Amino acid sequence: RGVPYSEVKTLVKILGKTGGVYATHLRNEENHVVAAVEEAITLARETSVPTIVSHYKPARGYEDAYSEGFKLIEESHKDTPLWFTSSPSGENLTPIYMLLPAWARAGRLEDMQNLITRPEIRARFASESKNIKGKDIRIAQSSHAPYLVGKTIADIARSMDVGDGAGLVRAMETTALRAVVLQKNINVDFAIQSLRSRRALIGSNMPSLRETSLRDGNDRASIFPEYLRLTEYLGYMPLREAVERITSTPARLFGLRGRGALREGYKADLVIMKNGKICDVFVNGFHVVEDGPVRNIYAGAVLR
Repeated sequence: RGVPYSEVKTLVKILGKTGGVYATHLRNEENHVVAAVEEAITLARETSVPTIVSHYKPARGYEDAYSEGFKLIEESHKDTPLWFTSSPSGENLTPIYMLLPAWARAGRLEDMQNLITRPEIRARFASESKNIKGKDIRIAQSSHAPYLVGKTIADIARSMDVGDGAGLVRAMETTALRAVVLQKNINVDFAIQSLRSRRALIGSNMPSLRETSLRDGNDRASIFPEYLRLTEYLGYMPLREAVERITSTPARLFGLRGRGALREGYKADLVIMKNGKICDVFVNGFHVVEDGPVRNIYAGAVLR
């Protein structure tokens, strides 16, 4: 967050020489959204490197700033290589350390870990977080504490007989800040409306798949079918164009040759949907999801 623009620009220029894509979060997703969007637009224009702003979805209370930023994105020159990802979901995927107050988000991850072990800092943080809604924050991924995946901060707090603020502190300690959470704090109506933009790409809004099934209400399995349903229902674009947004367009943007379309000689990456749900998936021609369950087949390959 504190890296100067000149340094970011230099690194992106180097990236551009390799044919890479620069994907970034906004520097500030709350009070200074417009300035952060302006910087992303300027960077894309000045470097000509494809730039993707990840998770451009407004937290409740910041809709005006996101609307102004969205207008800037839409009005930027048609040749500016800028896109953003969004999804028809009211949840925001974020590293758990981003729930720390601004004064505590400094230095390396280890520095932040050490900070929250200090009793006076823990007490201050728990006090400042007492109004959080623990039921709206759940652990989506944690390598240090996989048994917490799927649990909400309210669940953790209740097991300790403490408030949600103290529960959040404990979750941060237990996961060593190496966790990703889903937080229900997004204005989903704005997120859905933004999907009609020609610069919108669709993100899964979830970490990588580790579960053994795409059934049982698994959120990551519903994002793309829901996106297709909404765009067709709301008349945002023809179904063919909507499908291209999640297939050939990102494949072309990331330079993935032989992928993103059903053509002779291309890799057989297929997703079959039925009744609004993903039922079968083929990766490089291998049937890795069959009628819901994920099979024990690892058919992935290095893309570039």
